[in-house]
This record gives sequence, C-alpha cells and structure tokens, in this order.
Amino acid sequence: MVWPPTGGHAGPAGRRTIAPSPDRRIYDQIVYLMISKYLKPLAEVDAAREDHLTYLAGLEERGLSVTAGRQEPAVGGIILLDVDTEAEAHELIAQDPYVQRGLAEYTATGWHPTRGALAGYQRTRS
Repeated sequence: MVWPPTGGHAGPAGRRTIAPSPDRRIYDQIVYLMISKYLKPLAEVDAAREDHLTYLAGLEERGLSVTAGRQEPAVGGIILLDVDTEAEAHELIAQDPYVQRGLAEYTATGWHPTRGALAGYQRTRS
C-alpha cells in the first residue's frame, strides 16, 4: 500500500514465536520494508534530509527501526521497521518529514527474514 493512502486499506499481519530448542527462543516475525519513492527533485529532498535523519534516529532509539538507507540511484530509500502490524508501520511513516512535506511516498512490504544476517533477528525492545 502506498503511503500516504490513496485508497484501500492495510491488512493485518501476524507474528509467531518458535522454540527450536528448550534453552533458546528465536524471534520469528514479519518486519516491514518501507520503500520510498521521492516525489520532488533530489535537491528538495536533501534540504529536508537532516530532519529525516533525526526522525530515523528517534525510531532507532525506540527499537522500531532495524536499518535504513538511500537507494542507488537516489530515487528513494528503504527503512526496515520492526513493528507489530502494517498499520503501525504506516502510522510511524506518516511522521516522517519526507511524507509530511510531500517529498516522498512509501509502500509497505511485509518480509520474513529467514536467511543471512537477519535470519536470527531478535527484537531489541519488549
């Protein structure tokens, strides 16, 4: 779904915990790739970048952002959010200065990391 919304609605997403062994629980959940597309020239986006980075730092401090970065070429970016639902992801991204200033829109893609560096991802907040 594109944010800000242009119609439709975000569906629910679930999470589950599995226990592969009695002594270790692996957090097995869906995270959300928030993929942005810049709507204005890069110079306008860059003028708001410091506010955007401050917003991202706040998400990181709260344990809501796993990682983030700009795409190459610079047509948008990706934020990996660790939230309970797609609706929560959209609520958070609505606070991004890029969205509030009409500089970018985001699509949400639920993703279950099962391989590589994030395969054993553990939530850092409770």
